[in-house]
Order: sequence, then C-alpha cells, then structure tokens
Amino acid sequence: AEDIAADLIEPAARGLGDAWLVDDACEFDVTLGLGLLQMASHAAHRLNCPDTLRSSRYSILLATAPGETHMLGSSLLADQFFAANWGVDTIQPRTDMALAKVLRDQAPDALDIALSDAMLRPGSLARLRETIEHARAALPEKPLVISVGGRLFAEAAATAEHVSADHARRSVRGTEILLSELVSHRRTSRRGS
Repeated sequence: AEDIAADLIEPAARGLGDAWLVDDACEFDVTLGLGLLQMASHAAHRLNCPDTLRSSRYSILLATAPGETHMLGSSLLADQFFAANWGVDTIQPRTDMALAKVLRDQAPDALDIALSDAMLRPGSLARLRETIEHARAALPEKPLVISVGGRLFAEAAATAEHVSADHARRSVRGTEILLSELVSHRRTSRRGS
C-alpha cells in the first residue's frame, strides 16, 4: 500500500495540479480526482490491515496547513499510520489557534502538517513557519515531533529547515518508520535529562 501511494497516487496528484495550472482540468476535476485517489489509498490499506482492537504505541495528529483545502497527503498518512498501530486523528484547521487547541487537548507524540500534494504553493513557507511556531508553543513541555509535507517538499523546493520542522517528507514512503524513530529518540532524550 505504501508503494502504491508513493509510486502511483502521489505522482497522480501532482499530475492533477499540473493539469489545473495549464487549464486542462478545472477545480472540480482536481477535487474529484484527489477524492478518488484517497479512496484508492483506503482500499489498498484495508487489504493489509484487518479491523481489530489494539492499543497504540504512539499518536499522531495529521493536519492540513490552516486554510489548505487539499488533504490527500494527510489521508495517505492516516492509512499508513493506522496500519502501523498509531493513534491517528486528522483535522483541517482554519487557523493556527484551532490547531493549537487540538494539540493541547490531545497532546500527540507527532504532528504532520500538509500542504497540497497537487499544487506547489511556494508562497506558503513563511505562513507554515508561523504555524509550526504556534504548534510548538501549544505544547512547550512535550517533545513534539513535527513533520511537513506536500508538493513543495516532494519536489525539494523546500526543506524542513525552511519551516523549523523536524522532518519534511518527499513521499509517504518510510514516513512512519522515520517518525517512530524521532519520537522514540525524543522520549529517550527527555527521560535522560
């Protein structure tokens, strides 16, 4: 399922964005296409992940950047993290304050903030950096791991350092393993200090 997402679904989303930019697709086409890609991801993960009750080892909040309408990346990650036995919640906050409230209420181990996987959104870096600052301030005592993603990062136009994140995903492939390692390291470092 992870390979299907990385090799098929993510490139298809970028193709939808490219089609929209050259007027070969309208906003409805892109929205419908992204929804179908989400359904394909859910179906691929359901084949590999039976519905059973289990306890989660870590928790993650998957959020679109405030105001972002495309949530394909968050949906792909939700399937992946659920299959890996994480507690998963997904939100589309309108503001940094709304995101901070959910962070304070849930206190997850990790946060992933997604920009569009279809559109590049180059003007969003400064705003995303502010969102991350607010997120860290919401849980000052928690060693929160913050990941970012979207086409801007997939095409290496930006890095984690540009927005003060811990990780910038170029693809969903391997994200759960890397964030597990980061969360584990943060927990161990915090106990040792």
